[in-house]
Amino acid sequence: MSGEQSRVAIVCISLPGATTRRARMTQFARTHGDDLAALGADFFFQDAVDGRRLAGDVSALLRAAIRQSPQAVRQLGPAEIGCLLSHLLVLARFVDGDLAGYRQLVVVEDDVSLAGVDLVSMLGAALDEPGGFAFLGGFPAYNAGKIFGYRRGFAFRMTGPRYWYTRSCAYLVDQARAGRLLRRAIAAPFVADNWEYLLETSFVPYYPLFLHDDELPSSLESERCAVTPRDPAWLRWRRRLERLRGRLACWLAGRRAARLSTMAGECGVSAEQGTR
Repeated sequence: MSGEQSRVAIVCISLPGATTRRARMTQFARTHGDDLAALGADFFFQDAVDGRRLAGDVSALLRAAIRQSPQAVRQLGPAEIGCLLSHLLVLARFVDGDLAGYRQLVVVEDDVSLAGVDLVSMLGAALDEPGGFAFLGGFPAYNAGKIFGYRRGFAFRMTGPRYWYTRSCAYLVDQARAGRLLRRAIAAPFVADNWEYLLETSFVPYYPLFLHDDELPSSLESERCAVTPRDPAWLRWRRRLERLRGRLACWLAGRRAARLSTMAGECGVSAEQGTR
């Protein structure tokens, strides 16, 4: 089925040498071939960029660009650079390349699994979203070290747990939004899932279609853990005390409000009795 006849291109980012992962995702496409056909979807691979094998001058140029980026709060590791470039290449194919004939693009990474939902109904609903972007995947279990790309108060329109969000492992985008994502990422490069900057909005639908497979090793997550220092013990305890103090203040305020309400009620009763 050609791009002109199809509604959506599903592109899996995978290193060329990741034969086991590619075989797994190929089997997914075969198993769900009828479902994909019903959705008007075609399945493709995108050769991921191995950031460890970039030419020295190319790597130096990218690092210089990241150092100048207003979004970058630190330098990226090789796996993160490779991830960023891989997602940009997919978007470029969709905006002005061999995938430009498709109306919508689904991007997945090769370490996702179907989340035990009906593919046709779930993806069909996501394809009908009017905003041009939707998250389609996240992590199946809470792990604070894997949340990246938003600050406190950056709230998506949620249909699942908060920790599923802000992850680049699976998302849906249309032509117009893909162009904006590409322009913003090139203008201020940082991690591929820097969603707070890339999306320009906090109102983003989420469809729990795919889950990240924690059993598969991730060099990107290893790099992030290595470069993201853990807060010192005193700071962690201070934050806990601040939370406890806030809860105590709320409890005391509630008690005070209840007491005032009771007193007001008693005064009202006394006044009513006095007028009789």
